[in-house]
Parts: sequence; structure tokens; C-alpha cells
Amino acid sequence: ARSGGRISLDGSGATPVSITTQGAFSEGIVAVDSTSTVQATGGLSINTSGFWAHGVSAGSGGQVTITGSGPTATQVATTGDGAIGLTAAGAGSAVTASELALRTASANAHGAFAQSGASISIGNGEVSTAGDAAHGIYAEGTGSSLAATTSSISTRGAGSLGAIAEPGATVTLSKATVDTSGAAAHAGVVRNGGTLSVADSTLAATGANAAALYSTGAAGGATSVPTLSNSTLTSTGGPSIQVDGGAADITFTNSKGVQNNGLWLQVGGAAPANLNITVDPSTLAGA
Repeated sequence: ARSGGRISLDGSGATPVSITTQGAFSEGIVAVDSTSTVQATGGLSINTSGFWAHGVSAGSGGQVTITGSGPTATQVATTGDGAIGLTAAGAGSAVTASELALRTASANAHGAFAQSGASISIGNGEVSTAGDAAHGIYAEGTGSSLAATTSSISTRGAGSLGAIAEPGATVTLSKATVDTSGAAAHAGVVRNGGTLSVADSTLAATGANAAALYSTGAAGGATSVPTLSNSTLTSTGGPSIQVDGGAADITFTNSKGVQNNGLWLQVGGAAPANLNITVDPSTLAGA
């Protein structure tokens, strides 16, 4: 939908709506500009197979709303490099999806990516990525936000972070599970002033040198703010919490981090690190 266009898709009948694209930049659903909207209800299947061929895209204020009618009623699958499952860019742009099963197969193909002031909301979703540097859910830029509720996020590639908040952006997890297995694939990440809010959730990393919660930034940069409540950190190949330069203000409430590589906290890196951590009441084990 462009230039004020409005598209409505109804897959609630016996046959769901199916969208298939092939070729570079061939996106499945697109809404561009503030007067353009796409609404989809019921069963919906989106499959793309080209470079940068995103499954669902909203830009310049466009709005996409996908409402499924069962746990896997909406299925989004991409196979090309850089082909993101759900992406929104620009202030006012938004993607809202519920009852979603989303899978990407290639490098740099993030599950969901909100940038430049856009927002993405996922409810009752399953998000998985298989390629290297293919993050699960990712928000970047001032005013950008990404929320996942009652959802699971998994990544399998090297450097494929689970949930990441870049400068000025906010990522919110509620009743969610984040599971990463690649080398240096940290489960929860904040950089240079990002905000990560985790409630009633699990951050789990099993790859080598992968922390459950990782914060990094430049010297003198903005303070990153990770907040965890009623949540669990698990990291078999890395520390529960790692601060690799920059400033972080961590709040850890009614949570635990007891399964790790022997370190519950690791602080250091190329840039000086400044950490303020509040633990009340919680359980942390390790050196």
C-alpha cells in the first residue's frame, strides 16, 4: 500500500491468504507513508526468497496490522540474505502482529527490526533466525521500540543476538523466552544508551563467549539501562552479565543468574566501563 492506499486481507475462511515473492527486494507486504495501511486477519502465509526481500515492511509512517486466529495462523518465512521478517522504519511507522510464526534462514536476516523512530509489537509469537549476524528482535534509533509479549525468540548463527536495544531505542520483553546458541550470540544486549526491559522472562545463551545479558558502549557515551524483574539468566559459555566498556545502570529484581561459566559478572573491554548495579532481592552465583 502506497500513497494513501488501504489493503485488507481476510484469511479466516477455509483457505488462508498466501503471498509468495521471488527476487531481490521483493517484499511480501508493504505499507509506505502515513496514510497507507495494511490489515490482515485470520490465516496468512508470507514467503520470500530474494536478497533483502523482507516479509513485512512499514515505512514513512505506514501501518501494518496482522491478527491471527491461532498460534501459527500467521506464518512469515524468508530465505534471502538480509531478508528481515518484520521491519519498520521512520517515525510513526508500525507493525503489530499477533499469533505469529516467523522464520528467517540467511545471514543478516533479523527476525524483527524497528529503526528511526518506528515501532513493532509481537504478541503470542515465535521468532527464529538461522543465519549468522541475524538478530532475533532489534531496535535502533531514537524513539524506536520493539515489544514481544508471551513470545519465544531463538537464534542459531554466530553473532546472532537475541534481543538488542541500540542507542535511543527500547526493547521490552514480557513473559518471553530468548534462546541463542551461536558463538558470541548474547541473549540480551544494550549498546550506548539503549534500554532493555525484561519481565517474567528468560534470557538464555549456550554458545561460546555468549553472555545472558551484555552491555557495551564507548567511553563517555550514554548510559545503557537494562532492567530485569522476575526473570532468569542462563549462559553456559559465558558470564551471566558482561559489561564490555561504556556505562550501564542495571536493575535486577526478584531474578536469578546461577547457571553460567563460573562468572556472574564480567567487567572490562577496550573502552573503560562504568557500572552501577542494583540487586534486590535476587540470586546470583559465580565469581
